[in-house]
Amino acid sequence: MTHESAVDRILRIPHIIEEIFLQFLPFWSPDEGVVQNQDQAQQTKAQRYTLAQLARVCRPFSQPALDILWKNLDDLGHLLRVLPSYQLQDRDHRYIIDEIAPPQWLRFQQYAYRVRGLSWKASLLPDHWIVWTLLEQHSGGQPPLPRLRTLEILELDPNHAQSLLLLLAPSLRTLRLSFVTPESATTFEDQAVPGRSAAGILLQLIAPRLSCLSSFCIQGDGLPRDFPSRYVTCLTRLSHLKNLDLLYSGVDFNAEAFQHISNIASLRSLSLDVYFEELEDNSRALRLGGAPMELEELHLTGSIDDLARVFQAAQFPKMTSLALSIRAMPTMDELKDGLGIICSHVSRSLSEAHLFFQSQISSDTVSLGDILAPYLSFRELSIINIELSFSVPSMDDQDALAFASAWPSLTDFHWHNRSWITGIPPVIPTQPTVAGLLAFAQRCPQLHNLRLPYLDVRTLPSPLSIPAAGQKAMRTLDIPEYLGGHTANLLDLALIIDRLFPECNAADPHAMTMQAEVVSHVIENDPRYRPIRFTKLLLQAVRAHRRLLEGDRSHAGTVND
Repeated sequence: MTHESAVDRILRIPHIIEEIFLQFLPFWSPDEGVVQNQDQAQQTKAQRYTLAQLARVCRPFSQPALDILWKNLDDLGHLLRVLPSYQLQDRDHRYIIDEIAPPQWLRFQQYAYRVRGLSWKASLLPDHWIVWTLLEQHSGGQPPLPRLRTLEILELDPNHAQSLLLLLAPSLRTLRLSFVTPESATTFEDQAVPGRSAAGILLQLIAPRLSCLSSFCIQGDGLPRDFPSRYVTCLTRLSHLKNLDLLYSGVDFNAEAFQHISNIASLRSLSLDVYFEELEDNSRALRLGGAPMELEELHLTGSIDDLARVFQAAQFPKMTSLALSIRAMPTMDELKDGLGIICSHVSRSLSEAHLFFQSQISSDTVSLGDILAPYLSFRELSIINIELSFSVPSMDDQDALAFASAWPSLTDFHWHNRSWITGIPPVIPTQPTVAGLLAFAQRCPQLHNLRLPYLDVRTLPSPLSIPAAGQKAMRTLDIPEYLGGHTANLLDLALIIDRLFPECNAADPHAMTMQAEVVSHVIENDPRYRPIRFTKLLLQAVRAHRRLLEGDRSHAGTVND
């Protein structure tokens, strides 16, 4: 009797083999914003190669390895190449140049059945219309990818949408689209349907086919800003839709279109750009359906007046994440009034708040404390993110103390300023000092990431006078520029930061050389950023010394002049 080892028995259990092979699942994301670096791309290539090799080992390995290898595709061409007659005939199109034989179609179906996710740029080497005609003919009216759950098609010409309509499987749960802008469309003008009509008709064709769709996104600014609201009504047929993201579709949603969307009761996350021009005379109120009562995440772009109108029209009792992108130029009083209205209609259990300003606040003095004052009542806030494009608000140590005291559960505080894009050095108002950092260290024990555009270090206390807060949750302290950094005692500053946040910016110990660290990161850097870079080197030295005192000599870095 042949003895069978435990390993042999385990490898005969299909779901265990699948779990092992899943460790080689290549990185894949349908999010256009996720870009692999060179190392990740090489790792993905290696993982695909490993799965292909595993599929050749033995029959029990073949099916699970192929299932994982073909699970997600970043180009439909990978699948179409299974057909021998699918070839590149010219520099602009790919064709199927011969009839598809039954055995070839059967093999194509075996691979197509494995595909769950597809991300594909339609404008990059597009397939000729004959490809889709033949696929439709052979599939007998059924989707060629019958188990597809995630589909992303980028830069689609709405006048050439046969590919999209053919790929719409009932199993689809996530759909992301972007349309080519009218000026880049390849269709002849006398044959094309105007962009707004073509895209609108396409939406009307999509909705009835995807009754189980849960996430829908249009990005890329390919739709006209005045997209007719009648085309939006079809979205109300998506009764299982939970996530709708049209923020970067290019459309400014008017009151009528927004009202239609507010009737999608299944929504839990909504992102839109709104412009209620028809309500500017204040003679009409915005009317909304029942969706706001169930919304958990909301991201709106618009003027502060239009944003306030949305919240005056409904309550948002289940909101946990709120993002507001404010355009136009509000005064400080208008901003405070609008944010006060908005925050009064949001659940007290709000955990994330994001504020983005697309233009300058038209006031002589701008205080971050005044901007965020309406948010101080949200005691459960864990993430606060504020980005300004032009204005540089003031923030003093009392503001830092107020924020830290109001949000004890804070994990991320991110204040990003883009005032430098004007090319004119901004006039910097009051900014936090070390006392502001101390407030966060003592009152926010879970704070992981703290970003401030400036830290005033012109006057520093003695490191021994700073309470050793020992806030060990902090991982990233990101401050691009010091005020007074060129005359400050940077060694004292490094010691202070180490006492407050002993684990922040704790890079792995490594050799510190003059050429690699000091010359390239300090001397050859922009003069404004030299103090912060040098402080980081000092902080590494302080921590290397502490490791030595703790007896961890094997991890101490060496310093070479």
